[in-house]
Amino acid sequence: MRKWILLVICIAQLLAVVGCGDSSRVHEEKNGEPNGPEPGIPLEDLPSWTIKDVSIVTDEIKKWNKVEISFLVDGFDGNPFDPEDIDLTGEFTSPSGEKYVMPAFWYQPYQEFKNLGVYPVGNPDWRLRFAPTEVGTWKYSIYSRYKGYTIDSISGEFKAADSDNRGFIRIEPEKRRHFIFDNGEPYIAVGENVCWYNHSYLDYERWYTALSENGGNYSRVWMATWGFALVWKETGISDYTNRLDRAYQLDKVMEMAEEKGIYTALVILNHGQFSSQTNPEWHDNPYNKKNGGYLDSPKQFFTDERAKEQFKKRLRYIVARWGYSTNILTWELWNEVNGTDSYSKRNVEAWHGEMAEYLKSIDPYKHLVSSSTWWTDRPIAIDELDFINVHAYSLKNFCIEIPRYQSEFYEDFKKPVLFSEMGIAHDGNETAKMDPEGIHLHQGLWAGMMGGGAGTGMTWWWDSYIEPYNLYHAFRPVSEFAKYIPWKDKSLDMISDGDVKLSKSKARAIGYKTGTGAYLWIYDGDYSYKNKKAETFDDTTIEIRLDDGEYEVYWFDTYQGTKTNIEKAKVSNGKLLLKMPQWNKDIALVIEKAR
Repeated sequence: MRKWILLVICIAQLLAVVGCGDSSRVHEEKNGEPNGPEPGIPLEDLPSWTIKDVSIVTDEIKKWNKVEISFLVDGFDGNPFDPEDIDLTGEFTSPSGEKYVMPAFWYQPYQEFKNLGVYPVGNPDWRLRFAPTEVGTWKYSIYSRYKGYTIDSISGEFKAADSDNRGFIRIEPEKRRHFIFDNGEPYIAVGENVCWYNHSYLDYERWYTALSENGGNYSRVWMATWGFALVWKETGISDYTNRLDRAYQLDKVMEMAEEKGIYTALVILNHGQFSSQTNPEWHDNPYNKKNGGYLDSPKQFFTDERAKEQFKKRLRYIVARWGYSTNILTWELWNEVNGTDSYSKRNVEAWHGEMAEYLKSIDPYKHLVSSSTWWTDRPIAIDELDFINVHAYSLKNFCIEIPRYQSEFYEDFKKPVLFSEMGIAHDGNETAKMDPEGIHLHQGLWAGMMGGGAGTGMTWWWDSYIEPYNLYHAFRPVSEFAKYIPWKDKSLDMISDGDVKLSKSKARAIGYKTGTGAYLWIYDGDYSYKNKKAETFDDTTIEIRLDDGEYEVYWFDTYQGTKTNIEKAKVSNGKLLLKMPQWNKDIALVIEKAR
């Protein structure tokens, strides 16, 4: 019966040179594909495929959590990674009638053997991964298409229960300085780079556990060639079969992140892959003509139409496999793209614009898209990218310079700014020699969050500095203080120079104010990893401009993560004068109107 239906559909498509009805044309537009089939294909040349053995493999289906569907396509023997050979999508309809389209992907099961790595088990199949955005009964249809012709389809439904998942991360729409979840709660990124494993993906279990237990909620992970990359010398350009083990490992890392409450910046390309000079990997790149590719030089990757179209197919696979996850903070297209050979700002920005638009056209959840350079003062800030990433390893004063860069970029581009790499040396061991106590780490964390950033400054040396020196404790206090700041208050703004006066010239303050309070980080301007002699401040006073009224004052220990010296105060004539408790290095302050 299904074959007769297929024949009728194909004849109708050939006669009308359209998709199978209006709804099919809509689906194709959502996926950035043509508005109908390619003309002139003889009926006998169309494939005969049958979608079969459909199974929902998820045990409990909940709102904003993954539902996974497996299935087979009988009769297909082409490249499963090329949507020109077979275009498989799932259309999901919510209880309220909203429609979402997600591409399917080719999946091989693996099993972990202790100390031996992962090995394939069982037969590969097709998968759809989706996160329902509503509670209730969802309907879905799986479509197989070839050059615009719908060859087969099959439908089903499932029920989604409620969950405590907060949804996907967006940009706060009022001031566009911070991030929020779909449910309106703020997301303040606190964490570090955790870009690749050393021994196996199981390293992440240890790192993520330590980070999460200390209040961290952010990591940055590379799809590096020695880690999670889908494409490299053993795959060629268009067939990812030989690296599906890496995709499985990334699946497991994302599951760990979801379990631990870690939100990930997934970096898709790193500069070395297209560089013959800086961390060079071009000699092994499958796009290189010497390796059977079609590019004479790395710079052509940004302009060659074949290279761009093939990369879009890779993006489609990435969205299909990991786009369901609310724990993907951003698709970061490049790490430090200016490290590629013969860097052309015009070509690179045009490429980013095209790829960002494509990503947003195929990602039903519209994850944020970003990229990065190593130029601290020259980020990629085109309209199509959602926020600014900053990297810096030569800052002289973290407390002053991180807030300054964040303020300048926010004022220039009106986008969130995330200090996604920071450090004091280009080696973890050298960093440890220079700062074994983690002074720059502590200051970078606080300066990032309290200096107008979308989160803390993110340290780089996770495996050779943070872990061996057990510096995870630095994340807890800043994470705790973030809970006191009313990020959703529309009146929240940065303090200005005239808002705060300190009686000691070495003492400085940054932070936020609202119509009913202030949230400040006060630090010794001379103290740093280069000047480790910390002065003890006695008899320091701080004057803060606030509306008249009764206030509650909380002093906060930035090393223990606890409130101290709770007191009440009264503001008269728009100024509050407080005597600070004895402190050294830094201290934080919460002032809120009494209720």
